[in-house]
Amino acid sequence: MNPQRYLIPAVLDALTQGGPLPGGALVTEFQPGGASAYVLVTQPTVADLPGTAACRMWSATLLLDCVTLSEPESISAVLCDELADAVLGRLQGAALPMGGGLQLSGRATLELLTSGADFDTEQIDIHRYLRMRFTIYTS
Repeated sequence: MNPQRYLIPAVLDALTQGGPLPGGALVTEFQPGGASAYVLVTQPTVADLPGTAACRMWSATLLLDCVTLSEPESISAVLCDELADAVLGRLQGAALPMGGGLQLSGRATLELLTSGADFDTEQIDIHRYLRMRFTIYTS
């Protein structure tokens, strides 16, 4: 069984419900064209955890790349920070319904938060990388 098959749609649903994200950010698995703010759900990892014959368990992570695009003369990280805060609020405080007979054990936890930026002459991409951890088990 591949828990990513059910985890990624559950995270996408949690991030898109509850109204628009700051800056009208899109939530996607693939880099969108033309968007000035988006959350990229990427780099899933899954590892088996000790369980029982009746209950399989996995530790899973997803990298959520919160991105805002700015012109060089109007750069600000405020919107990107607001977007990262909104993403954390939607994932850390909510149960994520999963399919396939899987459930989350507890809530999503923030494992790592890092920042970055990409520069060129026309655009500056501001990133807040959120590595989220989930513990999944068969019900």
